[in-house]
Amino acid sequence: MVALQIEDRWYALGLEWAFADDEQELRQTWRASAPLAVISLPSEDGLLYGVASSDTSDSAKSPIGLSAAALLVGQLLPDALVHHRLPNGSIWLCVVRDGLPLPGSDCVCSVEEAGAALEEIQAYQPDLPRIGSLPGSIQELPALLASAPAKVLRRTLLRRPPRPLLRRLLLLAIGCACLLSLLIWQHLGKRHQPAQQAASGPMPELMPDLAALRTQHQKQVDQALAKSRHELRQQVGFMPVANQWLQTVRQLPLSVGGYRPRQVDCSPESCLVEWDWSAETFEVSALSRLPGELQPAATPAEYATVARTRIALAPVSKQSYEPLTGHALDEALLKLRSSTHRYGGRADISRANQTISVSLPAPPAALEGNASAAPQSQVIGQRGQVRLMVAGWAQTQKVLQVMGQSSLLIPERAVIALNQSNVTLQVEARYITSQGH
Repeated sequence: MVALQIEDRWYALGLEWAFADDEQELRQTWRASAPLAVISLPSEDGLLYGVASSDTSDSAKSPIGLSAAALLVGQLLPDALVHHRLPNGSIWLCVVRDGLPLPGSDCVCSVEEAGAALEEIQAYQPDLPRIGSLPGSIQELPALLASAPAKVLRRTLLRRPPRPLLRRLLLLAIGCACLLSLLIWQHLGKRHQPAQQAASGPMPELMPDLAALRTQHQKQVDQALAKSRHELRQQVGFMPVANQWLQTVRQLPLSVGGYRPRQVDCSPESCLVEWDWSAETFEVSALSRLPGELQPAATPAEYATVARTRIALAPVSKQSYEPLTGHALDEALLKLRSSTHRYGGRADISRANQTISVSLPAPPAALEGNASAAPQSQVIGQRGQVRLMVAGWAQTQKVLQVMGQSSLLIPERAVIALNQSNVTLQVEARYITSQGH
């Protein structure tokens, strides 16, 4: 994050933006990352939130109370590309769509990095209105920000993240007070009933060994995290699955009776084939000759127009997967985009903004409400999506091969449309970034 002063107002640039499904996931993410300041607002895709993790400028300005500049631009212009030169020569680059900053696009970088990012943005979103120091900009950034009404400005102010520690300390204090009252009551009972106490034996231990419980619980938490992170790094490879997709299409007959294959919709486990009936007279016997398991139709008459069969794929063993982060991730995604573009592929790559959380063992009853008890869930990574389209059978094979050469991708789905003149492919894959060790 960089704090920028324009006239008498301060703005926060370069925030980290992502989406969360609900408030609980949002609080868990904030607890795991411990940001300096935060902001959130609802959207159609969930809760959009921004965090300020550190101030890399020379202002030493606290981010709390600063206006999130990317969000403020979105409140004033629904769609915009901001390119603003800062006093130290670096560039603030930001993309706003539908009034919201796109995750991963609010960044402060060098002139060279901004130029490379700008070229990629304009290649896929060439019609965005420009703000700032670019040729053809409709307005300078200071003038745009200065036009914000006070009411709009207040909605963009960063605030201090919630501190659950105070609540836990209060619960701990209440628990200690109750325990102290119990000890006093039992001590008075001991003085007034010595004979009964002697008959019943010594008083049991009232105070559990909290230190031992905490150590045991933390060990369980560490084991659960280690297991989840190991499973995160064991994924199905893209190429073995893609080879089975291609092999399934190659082995399909051109026709079975009057049926011709129209579309193959594949997952890593199976392929669903749609068959169109093209002959004048329907033959029921053709159904039994279709490869794969025949799927139920809504009505028997539907088989006279279309039938669906499911072909199971051989199980693919999982292999070691190493999530990428930072510049290594950016380089891998850019290489994937350029390599597939060489064969006519159009790649739509989304930033890793879907959090991957794991449930942790609940603390013992004696530790409930204790400030030192570990949280019951933790974010261990984030998930991003890659969607790609290409036309032509030769190009389809080449693109799948290029995607399989990248160790970044995990296969999800491929839809291959077949007709007499052309073949089109729509393929979906995901990638993972990790947090922690």
